[in-house]
Amino acid sequence: VDDKPGKVYDLIGKDTPVFSIKKDRVAYIASKRGKWHAVVDGKEGPACDAVDRIVFSPDGLRVAYRATKGDESFVVVDGKRGPGFGAIHKQSPIFSPDSSRVAYIGVKDNKLILVVDRKRTKPYSGLSHFKFSPDSAHFAYAVKKDEKWHVAKDGKLGPAYDKVQGLTFSRDSRHLAFAGQKDGLWYIILDGKEQMV
Repeated sequence: VDDKPGKVYDLIGKDTPVFSIKKDRVAYIASKRGKWHAVVDGKEGPACDAVDRIVFSPDGLRVAYRATKGDESFVVVDGKRGPGFGAIHKQSPIFSPDSSRVAYIGVKDNKLILVVDRKRTKPYSGLSHFKFSPDSAHFAYAVKKDEKWHVAKDGKLGPAYDKVQGLTFSRDSRHLAFAGQKDGLWYIILDGKEQMV
C-alpha cells in the first residue's frame, strides 16, 4: 500500500483490496498454507476456510466480513465472531448510515434468520429488502410467512400480501412506504395505510 510492501501470501482474494471511504483504511483477503484471513490495516485475522465481502462502516472506523470455518459460516464485526449458520446471505453484512449498527441474514436448515445488533429474528422461508432508515434509528425488511409476504419495521410485522417491492424510507426517516399486491391488485402502503394504484 502506497509503495510499502506488505506480508507475502500465497493468494489475494477476489475484489480486494478495499479502502474505507473515510480514515484511509485498507483491507484485503489473503491465503497462506490453504487458509484464508481478513487482513485489516496490516493486521491478520484468524485462519478460516473462506473469507469474503469485507465492508467498512461509513465512518471508516468499523469493519465486518463473512467467513466460514468447518461447517459454520458467520460474520465477524470489529474482530468479534457472530453466531454460526449454514451460510450467510450474499448481500450481508450491512452497516447503518451512522455506522453504529450492523445487520445480516443467516441461513439455517433452509430458513432465513435476520440478525440486527446481534439480536436474531425467528426463522422465515423468505427474507428480503432489509435496510436501515437514513437516521439509523429504524430497520425494515420483508419476510415470507405462510406463503404470504409481510413488511416489518423495527420487528413489528404488517399485513399479508402476495408480493411486496420497493421498500423505502423517507429522507427524514419518519415514513416507510412500499408496494404490495393482494388479490391481483397493487397498492402503495405508506406508514401502514393502503392506497390503490
